[in-house]
Amino acid sequence: MSMPGQLKIATGRRCAMPPKFSALKRYVDQIMGNLQDGLMLFTRDSRVVLVSASVERFLSRPRRELLGHTVKEIFSQNSSLGALCSTVFN
Repeated sequence: MSMPGQLKIATGRRCAMPPKFSALKRYVDQIMGNLQDGLMLFTRDSRVVLVSASVERFLSRPRRELLGHTVKEIFSQNSSLGALCSTVFN
């Protein structure tokens, strides 16, 4: 878990965030926490980078278990949602 004002990078190291970036991250986190609709943002290689609180509730999984994971790691290929998500990234 990153401390406020720090950014956890892919290597697991933490580095200081510029103040503007830190404020933007807090703002985005606040929006994602208050969003009524489910929203997940993925990278081109299907890794999750943003998760709304509604998605956490829908999947019954905390954000920390979803961030950085791929569609195939999150959704079962045997489910309709998993199959649909997988076709989007293939």
